[in-house]
Amino acid sequence: MYLFAAASLARTGAVVAVPDYRLYPTVTFPDFMADCADAVAWVAVHQNELGGGGGLFLMGHSAGAYNAVMLGLNPVYLRAAGSSPDILAGVIGLAGPYDFLPITDKKVVPVFPAPGPAMQPITFARRDAPKLLLLTGTDDHDVRPRNSAALAARMRELGGKVETVSFSGIGHIGLITALAPLFRWRAPVLRTVADFIHANAVKPRQVGVPYLGPGLAER
Repeated sequence: MYLFAAASLARTGAVVAVPDYRLYPTVTFPDFMADCADAVAWVAVHQNELGGGGGLFLMGHSAGAYNAVMLGLNPVYLRAAGSSPDILAGVIGLAGPYDFLPITDKKVVPVFPAPGPAMQPITFARRDAPKLLLLTGTDDHDVRPRNSAALAARMRELGGKVETVSFSGIGHIGLITALAPLFRWRAPVLRTVADFIHANAVKPRQVGVPYLGPGLAER
């Protein structure tokens, strides 16, 4: 499903792995977090042989953004997988829910059997967390941009590193589809993500293949 996103990111010089995880009703929180942590731990071990080595970044959209940011902020999941958030060079969240209590959406309620602070990414905001890039669209009515604004404000309050970018006129699905070649004209999402990755990589412009730059990424 996310081949278009992986291909676009790879064209900017990143080595991309697209993991999967179990969904409700097969599992509920926090079981799917364990799946994500296992995937990240595996990539961390194998990234050099896959052609990476410039630092590991997590990125997700919507529920995937929740998972990515939660892994970056709450150390318990990666530690349980034999890893640590310390391996992360950055975390990128597109239209993610990070501060959404009380849960009112009937489709979401059963996913979190025991709703409370422990299932909210904002609870685990900390100064020494990996740097965050939080992207939103002003027309997102599925996951309100206030989620990103609240998390960013909390991170800054604690002295953490966070960047926020809001794209005017972009909705929930439009934010992720803007990575696809046919829709890049709508918003520079790919350029923003690529610039963040290469600016924060352990070895800038040496991730897999030479960095092609935002100009080529947007073509």
